Amino acid sequence: MKKILMLTVLLIAGNVCLAQNAKNIIGKWAYVDLHEDSKLDATEKEMAAMLFSQLKINFRTDNTMSLIMRKTPDNGSYTFDEANENNIHAVSATGKSMPITIIKLTENELILKLGQLAAMVLNKVSAEPDPAQ
Repeated sequence: MKKILMLTVLLIAGNVCLAQNAKNIIGKWAYVDLHEDSKLDATEKEMAAMLFSQLKINFRTDNTMSLIMRKTPDNGSYTFDEANENNIHAVSATGKSMPITIIKLTENELILKLGQLAAMVLNKVSAEPDPAQ
């Protein structure tokens, strides 16, 4: 009986965390800096800054998202991994899949990895995402 009760508590706690990430991620996010860039040399840091400087991500409540990187917009959808609330599966409108890993998520700061790219810090620009286009 204790094992069943403990399992139930763990399942409920996991769903609360998932709901918290799903709630906190909604909004407009903009690139601020690389996260833990000490492994990169000056040239790599400069290239990353050029690549990500205009990165913006919109996460919407209907599980759609938009991403702008290097002035190129992309739309798609996202779902949280049920086994690990820090993993997001994103799929572009063209069908391209990209894993997103949340390293840290607070009300105003998001540290994530887009696929194999370096981890980056984004700040919340607005709690209201741009509408779907």
